[in-house]
Amino acid sequence: MEETLLDDIIKPRETEEYVWEVIIQDLTDAINEPNLPNKYAPADSDYGHVAKGAAYALRGKVYLYTGKYDEAIKDFKKVEECGYGV
Repeated sequence: MEETLLDDIIKPRETEEYVWEVIIQDLTDAINEPNLPNKYAPADSDYGHVAKGAAYALRGKVYLYTGKYDEAIKDFKKVEECGYGV
């Protein structure tokens, strides 16, 4: 049977663990971005854009969902250190 282009683009689903790993890596990359501020002030023209505090909060939630509670606590403490209130 001749292979078609459709055969090249259909891939099996990734595992749930792999998807969580990719999300954690993306958020970690954002946190490690040196030009990303911890938080934007309401008067900033970039207010509402992603900041490190938001990336820490999202990664903390991912850690909660995946049962990594110690890592979640660390990230939530970092959210507060970035200037976000409790």
